[in-house]
Amino acid sequence: MAKNAGKNVAGFALQFIGSLFFLAVVAALYGNVGTVAGVWTPLLYAVAVVASVVLFLTSFAQLSSMAGMASYKAMSATVFAAVALVALTAGTSSTLFVASLIGLILGLVGAASSMSSMKR
Repeated sequence: MAKNAGKNVAGFALQFIGSLFFLAVVAALYGNVGTVAGVWTPLLYAVAVVASVVLFLTSFAQLSSMAGMASYKAMSATVFAAVALVALTAGTSSTLFVASLIGLILGLVGAASSMSSMKR
């Protein structure tokens, strides 16, 4: 039982799948970012890319003894990626918008499960 004290497999799985949803939306928007006119579009896309990659990498920290500290970073990365992707996909495609919301829900639930396991 002591071997699994710091590991959170459920948090890892939820954050990992949420980051894959975010990365899929980022990949789908790759060619279409320039077609949407706006000053904020490149900045939002850059935030979405960086936050999605950060969430992908911090999800692996749930499998180590650093799960507690990584949960706060995962929570903020999830929120940043979701806000940027929801803003980019709000009027364009309902499929990408729903995928962004699914990634948000999975990422937040994964981060919350790792925070709750940290308090035990």
